[in-house]
Amino acid sequence: MNIIVLAIPVFFIFILLEIIISHIKKQPYYRVNDTICSISTGIISRITGVMLLMIPFSIYQYFFTHFALISWSKEYATTWITAFILYDFFYYWFHRYAHEVNILWASHVVHHQSEEFNLSTALRQTSTSAWFGWFFYLPMALLGVEPMVIIVVGGLNLIYQFFVHTQLVGKLSPWIEAIFVTPSLHGVHHGQNTRYIDKNYAGVFILWDRIFNTYQVELADDKPVYGVRKALASWNPVWANIEPYYRLAEDAWYTKSWRNKVSIWFKPTGWRPDDVITKVPRQYTIPKDLQKFEIKLPLIGQVYASIQHIIMIALSIYFLLLAPDFSTQSKLIAGLVLLINMFILSLVQEKRIWAFSLELLRLIICFIFIFTLKPPLWWQTFSLLLFLASLAALWPFYRAISIVDAKDLTSSNIKRG
Repeated sequence: MNIIVLAIPVFFIFILLEIIISHIKKQPYYRVNDTICSISTGIISRITGVMLLMIPFSIYQYFFTHFALISWSKEYATTWITAFILYDFFYYWFHRYAHEVNILWASHVVHHQSEEFNLSTALRQTSTSAWFGWFFYLPMALLGVEPMVIIVVGGLNLIYQFFVHTQLVGKLSPWIEAIFVTPSLHGVHHGQNTRYIDKNYAGVFILWDRIFNTYQVELADDKPVYGVRKALASWNPVWANIEPYYRLAEDAWYTKSWRNKVSIWFKPTGWRPDDVITKVPRQYTIPKDLQKFEIKLPLIGQVYASIQHIIMIALSIYFLLLAPDFSTQSKLIAGLVLLINMFILSLVQEKRIWAFSLELLRLIICFIFIFTLKPPLWWQTFSLLLFLASLAALWPFYRAISIVDAKDLTSSNIKRG
């Protein structure tokens, strides 16, 4: 069992605690739509990972089996400590190249799209890193680190990284800041301020950044402005994964140079062909003038979206726990159904009027599906009450936004600087 899946309930407990503390301190670290989007994006990454991660795992297994130069016993603590350190070292290089190469950034940028920095941001993970990341860890296979060991230490690395995505903790003791990644140092990494871009790549040990000259402390006169210069401007977790590749493909399509059509994918992050810059202009934010993306929902809309996503998250965790026992076909079907559900909910969050018809259809289909399973009477009763409550909330939500001028339902209700 993947320890990340087992840790998900713990993640949500700490997110809830951070929300409560932030509210008590009157610090606006959380916004409903942003939090839902980050969590949904993370859940989708886990769902897609059920299938995609088997490919890099198989490649790693093959290299370990046929080319390992030495062997390590799992019985010794030194094996696990060494593997943990090695993993963080290779993670540093994977993470660094993910910021420096267009196609790798298209995958990784999903994690940086949020304009907030909190524990929910930690869960905002890409669904496509499995296509690229495995290559950077192959040296560990050659060094004889067993596949199960790398899965465990990789999971521990990610769990550590979860806890450094917070603004509630300021700078720590100098010796800690000198050795480990801390919330302050990782906040710098998420900043789009010019002096903070491409800094502090390490997952656990900031020593790698100090050694390879990518280290930057947080400065009192330059607070991090979170997010990316080319904002996503959407709450759709599916589009969040597709949009970066779409932009690259768009440039590759419109450039006249066949060489550029290929090379753009492997050029430094942000590089665009000269003939495309004027043909397909793009707007970039200036950190000091940033106005955070927002689509304001009425209170009933915030409650509705939150409850529906809580239900979907619970079902997703249930799926992830049972996935090892599912057939490949069952994994694909269940994963696709969950993805479609979250996709439709994100459209409702963006106040797209036509999406409310899809949402109503989604509720009806889910309700009918539950009854085809012939669950116990208590579950049927609970499902019926939940269905009726959802309908009762969806209608006033729809009415609350349908009275807004049609022009405000498109671009003008999306506030950007």
